[in-house]
Amino acid sequence: MKLTRTIFRSALGKPFFLIGLLLFLNQPCFAQLDQWGYWENGLTESWWFSSKEFSAEEAVTAASRWKQIGTELNQKEILHGAGDYFRGSDTHGTYVRWAPQSGFIMAHIDKCQAKVMGLTYGSVKISGPQIHFIPELSKVYSHSSGHTHSNQLPEMRFVQVGWGRSLLLLNEAELGDFGDYVAGLGKYNYSDFRYSYYEEFFRRLNHASSESAKEDESLQPKMPSGYERFLKKPIEATITGVGRRILKRGYSYENPDGSGASHERVSITFVTVDVGTQNGVSAGMFLRVKVPDEGERVRLTRVGKTLSTGILIRDIGETYFDSEKEIPHSKPEVGWKLTTTPF
Repeated sequence: MKLTRTIFRSALGKPFFLIGLLLFLNQPCFAQLDQWGYWENGLTESWWFSSKEFSAEEAVTAASRWKQIGTELNQKEILHGAGDYFRGSDTHGTYVRWAPQSGFIMAHIDKCQAKVMGLTYGSVKISGPQIHFIPELSKVYSHSSGHTHSNQLPEMRFVQVGWGRSLLLLNEAELGDFGDYVAGLGKYNYSDFRYSYYEEFFRRLNHASSESAKEDESLQPKMPSGYERFLKKPIEATITGVGRRILKRGYSYENPDGSGASHERVSITFVTVDVGTQNGVSAGMFLRVKVPDEGERVRLTRVGKTLSTGILIRDIGETYFDSEKEIPHSKPEVGWKLTTTPF
């Protein structure tokens, strides 16, 4: 995954980039770039810039600001949730470092290559619960065109949201999505999204692991005053009837007709639940079985006004782990409690 310095030297391509870079590196504020242009960021492996996408001045300025913000974070009491944040996956992601006085930097990183794919930096203004990021430069690499484009980004407004042991940095434009995320609604009502290897929103990096920080996300997020309206209630339901059970081969949860990445042999149990269109459900939605909590879901197949039909799919002989023991699933029963939220 890591590029060697030899590979990076060949990637620089144009001699003027090295010459310009070395001139900058001779300045007192050489920041965190070494002689080959690697950005020693202090969070992950060092990142690198391509001369085709960033000038030597842009590279050094970004690293210098990053270091300056870090100095402020180390020397002062951290206010307003300032610090380092990340969103993304194991292959691509965006790191944000910000502090009230020194401003902010967003670095879009191809983590497989440790390559900087985009940069946005500027100043910060605090206004009540709002944290304003005011961009001065924004350049992002476009895979479709193969070029880096400069954009005049508008001011970005963020708010801090505490959730268990985590601190999130949410763009105001994302607050509706966050409400759906917590409640398991909208585009977040799909199978197992909680367990995907993707950090959906900016989460502050700290010494606790990502998984341990998420352990208590069953708690209600703490929204800033005036933003509580963005939280949404999950849909709760109860199984009121258990119908026939059939066996099938090659069935999947992915699509309503059972197509997609399939299970080899499954049992399908039909159930009736006490929610319908008046509760906001629609055909295809998932409801997690929360009592008993054995990691299962019901997918709604037919929806009426107040009652709906769903299916519970299990691999033949499927079990679950409880206290590190493998146990057969419980037999579906009337009274089981369901919810849209996965938390």
